Amino acid sequence: MNINSNERFVRWQQILRDHFSYLKNLILIFSVSTLGFLLSFLKDEEFNPYCWEKTFFTFGMLLTVFSVIFGLASSISRLMDFKATTKKIKNELKFEDENEEIKRIMAMYGNYTWYLFYLQLLFFGLATVAAIVAFCMIYSEKLF
Repeated sequence: MNINSNERFVRWQQILRDHFSYLKNLILIFSVSTLGFLLSFLKDEEFNPYCWEKTFFTFGMLLTVFSVIFGLASSISRLMDFKATTKKIKNELKFEDENEEIKRIMAMYGNYTWYLFYLQLLFFGLATVAAIVAFCMIYSEKLF
């Protein structure tokens, strides 16, 4: 029964890893494309937001930039976690003593990856709200 539980745990851990990667990358793609979309408006000479419209638009762009930065940082942190994991496995295969430093590094990068992911998600959500508010204000005559 313990072996079956271990197999289930490994299977669900792999599913978690796969879904985490997919969602993190999806949000990163959305962030980059949203940034491109927002920047494309700056070329348009008829696009002249003012006061609060400009504030929300600029705020939305800045938050999107931070979302991209946190997404890239999360990917790098995850890569460093994988690197430490492979080093730990390599040491185990050579029957070397387990290095507590490697375990500490793995835990640190694992935690950083999740924190950066949550920041990426938060900043993308706030950026989306700011951009929607900006566009609602700028195009209120056409929308309402």
